[in-house]
Amino acid sequence: MTSIPEPEWRKIREMKPVVLDRVCKRILRDLAAASQTTDDAQNHHEQYLHVYKMLQDRDNDIAQGFDDLRRSNAYVLLANWVGNQWLTLPEFNELSRETRAKALVICGLDEYTPPEA
Repeated sequence: MTSIPEPEWRKIREMKPVVLDRVCKRILRDLAAASQTTDDAQNHHEQYLHVYKMLQDRDNDIAQGFDDLRRSNAYVLLANWVGNQWLTLPEFNELSRETRAKALVICGLDEYTPPEA
């Protein structure tokens, strides 16, 4: 795959810490909710194992979406952000039409419709 154009690369690099922080906030919220389960049928060890597995899964998501960001793999990482709905619509729309189209094609999507914040 071709390298992303320099202006798009700069935008994605600037977005990365904001998007990463947002994703981590969501993960922490989900983990807190999972750790506060009051289901009496689930003992604390089972609850711990559930939270631990959830954290491992989310850690893999973070690694796939944010590790080793380079111009040569920026489209793939951006597509990961799009596929996971980690970008806001305004952030997505900051990118050029061509970059948005490539990210959507990689994800197999026709359009980007993130959930409400």
